[in-house]
Amino acid sequence: MVREKKPFICCLQETKLSVFDFAVCKYLWGDESVDFSFQPTLEASGGIVSMWDTNEVEVWSSISFNHALVILGRFVKTDEHFTVFNVYAPCDSSRQQALWNNLSHRLSSLLNQNVCICGDFNAVRRVEERRSVGNNFCQARSANYNLFIEDNSLVDFPLRGRNFTWF
Repeated sequence: MVREKKPFICCLQETKLSVFDFAVCKYLWGDESVDFSFQPTLEASGGIVSMWDTNEVEVWSSISFNHALVILGRFVKTDEHFTVFNVYAPCDSSRQQALWNNLSHRLSSLLNQNVCICGDFNAVRRVEERRSVGNNFCQARSANYNLFIEDNSLVDFPLRGRNFTWF
């Protein structure tokens, strides 16, 4: 899909890789005009990779913290600056809340800037989004996730082609 769509930036979560090098990155991207930032897996889950087209994107900084990988840079042709957060949230509600708080703190310093937060949040906004075994839906967790989105003026873009990415 990466080779077909040719994105400027690609964010992957739950790679389950402890090592990620340029050879793997080049293989996934399809050519050598790529660079990447990587956060290895912790125990049996996780692993985050952000890759970008070096002809289109200049990244000058990459920051890694619990459950997130951040790249800061600019689009070469337009000189627009951006920050991309690539998130793989934990399933535990207290650790999720700690992540929401951490992200909110970091976002507060990026007001009026081009910011994208993408990833696997392991949370749903509405009961209609939950189709897992047992239909486990926790209103409090959903409310916390919705509050994080609303408090940071984020826009939850709808998925195209499917209502759910996983069930």
